[in-house]
Amino acid sequence: MTSKDKNIYLFDIDGTLTEPLSKMDSDFTYSFLSWMPDKKVFLVGGSDFKKISSQVPQSVIGRCSGIFSCMGNELRTKEGIKYQKEWRAPVKLLNELLEIRKSSKYENKRSKYMETRRGMINFSVAGRDSNEEERANYFLWDKKSKERIKISKNLKNKFPELDICIGGMISLDIQPRGWDKAQVVDWIKSQNEYQNCKMLFFGDKCHNGGNDESLFKRVLKEGGEAYNVEGPEETKNIIRKL
Repeated sequence: MTSKDKNIYLFDIDGTLTEPLSKMDSDFTYSFLSWMPDKKVFLVGGSDFKKISSQVPQSVIGRCSGIFSCMGNELRTKEGIKYQKEWRAPVKLLNELLEIRKSSKYENKRSKYMETRRGMINFSVAGRDSNEEERANYFLWDKKSKERIKISKNLKNKFPELDICIGGMISLDIQPRGWDKAQVVDWIKSQNEYQNCKMLFFGDKCHNGGNDESLFKRVLKEGGEAYNVEGPEETKNIIRKL
C-alpha cells in the first residue's frame, strides 16, 4: 500500500461507471485511468465477469485490485480467481418465478426471463433478451406499476431465507441471505494488507430494495463513505473532488 492513498474504492458498474448496459465511454475512461494510479480500486457488479469485461475496458480492469462479480459471489484479482460461491435455486422458487412471469400484466415479454449466475439468479418479467428500447419501455412501465417492488415483497414473504433486490432497469437479483454485495466488505476486512483502510463506495441503486443498498449501508457502518450517484458524470465529478 502506498503512502499516497490508503483508501479502498468500491464501484458498482451499471449506472455508476457506465450508462445501463453500455460500455464505459472514452472520455470517462480517460478520466478514470488518470485518477486510478496509487489507488486500490475494486469493481462490484451484479453481472458475471464476462458481461463486466464487455462494458469496462481491459485498460481499467487491469489496473483494478479486484473484480467482484455476481453480487460479490465471485472475486478475481491479478493472481486469478480468489473464490466462487455456488448455489442451486430450489424448484419451489423456480416454479414461483414462472407463475409470476405468466401472471404479469406486462405485454411485451421476451423469452429469456431468468439467468443463472455464480451464487445467484437474475429474474426479469420483460426478459433478459430485451433490446435497449424494450428495456426502456419496461423501466417506465415498472415505474408506474411498481411491479418489481411488489414481486420483491411477495418473494421475501414466501422465501425469507433469500435476499431479493432490484437491479438494473428490468430485473431482480435473487440469492441466499447474506450473499449480496455487502459480503465484499467481509473479504476486504479479512485481508491483512487492507487493515486500517477506509472504504468508499459508489453505486446508483442504494435506495431501499436496490442491489447496492446492502453495500452502501455496510460501508457507512464501517466508518467509510458511500455515494448514491445518478450516473457516470456524477461519479466523475465526485472522484475529481476527492
